[in-house]
Amino acid sequence: MERIERTRGGLHRLAPSGLVLLVLMLANGCATIAEPVVQQPFESYQSAVAELKQQTDQALKQVADAELAQFRQQAADDPATVLQLMLEFPPDQPFGWCYTGREQPVSGDIPAVPSSEDLSGNRAALDSAVAAAGACQSKNLPLFAKLEQMQSTMVAINGQLLQYAGLLVALAGADEASRFDPAEQAERFDQAASGLLGRLAGLGVNAGAPVGNGLALFSTLAANAAGRYLESKRREHLVEVLVAGKAPLTRLVELSRQALEIAATSVTDQYQEQARTRFRAAIGGSATLDDVMAFNQQLQDRLNLLKTISGGYGALLNAHGQLISSLNQDRPAGLGELLAYARDIKDQYEAIKAAQPGSEPGESP
Repeated sequence: MERIERTRGGLHRLAPSGLVLLVLMLANGCATIAEPVVQQPFESYQSAVAELKQQTDQALKQVADAELAQFRQQAADDPATVLQLMLEFPPDQPFGWCYTGREQPVSGDIPAVPSSEDLSGNRAALDSAVAAAGACQSKNLPLFAKLEQMQSTMVAINGQLLQYAGLLVALAGADEASRFDPAEQAERFDQAASGLLGRLAGLGVNAGAPVGNGLALFSTLAANAAGRYLESKRREHLVEVLVAGKAPLTRLVELSRQALEIAATSVTDQYQEQARTRFRAAIGGSATLDDVMAFNQQLQDRLNLLKTISGGYGALLNAHGQLISSLNQDRPAGLGELLAYARDIKDQYEAIKAAQPGSEPGESP
């Protein structure tokens, strides 16, 4: 009993000094000591996003280029195919234009048809037309133009995804607010988001509300959290930045996958338009069974590639969630799924390229 009394007395004597120390810590804002944030998880995430961007950009370019090559070949075999490039001009849009998509002239004389040599050497003119096609939402776009328009849009989206990943690396490593301006970054991402909405609408994507900041990966909300992080260097505020980016990232991934589905529909629509002619040619003896099987395989390969790319964007969203969990639980972020999709995309588009006529064995894109 005496021992207990001494212990209580000791506690009683120490209590005032302990309370004073605690009060001083609270007064100085030091009750929670800032834990250092390691940049490595953010750098790993940035590298994984960069890999997905590289492989996706190259894969979609390969598909668009292959379709343009086929269009040129079709024009060489049937010069009337070039009529699909005729333009029309909406009377209420002085700067607008769209492809008519006509396979035969409606009236009047047939315009002069350029030779296959002219067509194959006029990539600059075709590229210029495709670049301007963002204002054209007509379903009559030739497939090569639709695919090039989609590829250009996805390159812009991938660029934003990579910039966001780089921003997180910079923010995690910033040692003072003067080296990272959250408000300026938020304004840049907001402007970019507005541009992405326009591009997606041009593809026929239902982007919903016209306000651009709904797709801004680094919003005003994230900027406010970033400001708190820069002042305190507390991990919880960096988590807030990531959480603020989750909703716009989810929406951007949804719209990207919708764009890929629209591209898949365009590919299957053209297959159905051409299938009857291909199969009749095989029945009539002017085409072989191998020709028909190659025609089918091309469609299957394109659809599988677009499906894998779509899955890659889903994996990117999961990786972002893993990054949040890694900060909360102080563990490495799981990025294996995202990297695996990037590898699959590369393998698939390289296989498609290798199967094309004139491709050299082992040739890389």
